[in-house]
Amino acid sequence: MHFSKDDCAKPGTIVIGALDKQYQDIIGKQEKPSKLDYKKICSKYKCDVCMGEKMDYKRNYIDDELFYATHFLYILRGLRSQKRRRLLIFLRLADTLF
Repeated sequence: MHFSKDDCAKPGTIVIGALDKQYQDIIGKQEKPSKLDYKKICSKYKCDVCMGEKMDYKRNYIDDELFYATHFLYILRGLRSQKRRRLLIFLRLADTLF
């Protein structure tokens, strides 16, 4: 996730909250892709080796990503409807890139 917890939010509200509060302040602070991001890209390009490890094509890395995404709670009610629509459209477009 590359958005901070209060991107596009009304003042004093958050848009994205971690279900596990110990991760709340790390949302949006990643400086590089995660290992899972690399695995997803390698999977798309059918690489034999990714990050020095043999790829396991029996494993669905996209399902892994969905599993990790369930650890985040999207709090969209703090957004104005126009910004909410823009964010949802952006997330859909970003998803089509990978």
